[in-house]
Amino acid sequence: MSRLVSLPCEGSPTIIKALRVLLLEDSEADAALIQDELQRSEMPTLLKRVDSEEEFSAALAEFAPDVVLSAHMLSTFDSRAALTILRAERPTTPLIFVTDSLNG
Repeated sequence: MSRLVSLPCEGSPTIIKALRVLLLEDSEADAALIQDELQRSEMPTLLKRVDSEEEFSAALAEFAPDVVLSAHMLSTFDSRAALTILRAERPTTPLIFVTDSLNG
């Protein structure tokens, strides 16, 4: 499931390029928490959420993220595999693990 959300930045009179964040997360609840935190930062953000390897690979090419936030374990995919794909496709794009545990 792929979804694109624009998170507004209130009170900024200047035009700022939105940070393009690719979120690799299969939990609706966790994705909502991350979206809330990004919105609270008041930084203009364009957030695209994906939850499969196929969507992730496509989003790297089509969405061209500035940063990737990744859950460590997904139902059919994990952050290590995501990092391997990211390094091959967009080697200068950072990946940040967002998880409550690195076990498993």
